[in-house]
Amino acid sequence: MKKYFVFLFVTAVLFAQLALSGCGRSVSDGDGKINDYINATEYHDNGKRVDFCARVNNIGKYSVNVTSEGDNSRELIIYISSATELIGKNGEKLTVSALKNGMRIIVTYDGTVVESDPPRIMRCYTVREID
Repeated sequence: MKKYFVFLFVTAVLFAQLALSGCGRSVSDGDGKINDYINATEYHDNGKRVDFCARVNNIGKYSVNVTSEGDNSRELIIYISSATELIGKNGEKLTVSALKNGMRIIVTYDGTVVESDPPRIMRCYTVREID
């Protein structure tokens, strides 16, 4: 019987220690930066830029389906966010609705492509019309 009470006492102490261990002050308290919401359209730019020429196939509300030009031509989906600059032939700002099927563009992005079918570019910096 004595062993049973010792076992219950040790179990209760361990349970209390585990239950109270999460009550301390976290690192982010008062700091306000570590766990803040990060805006999905704000890119943390690493300075890397990759360009390629493409032809627009289809325009969605937040994406553009294109076919890249060159030796490795393939279909890609480019996501357009509020951080993406859309630039016309003469340097004017465009909207997604100004893009047309068959338009030739230069896409500048961070070099990362999501491996899906078709591949997706999530961080597009600029889309520039060339024709």
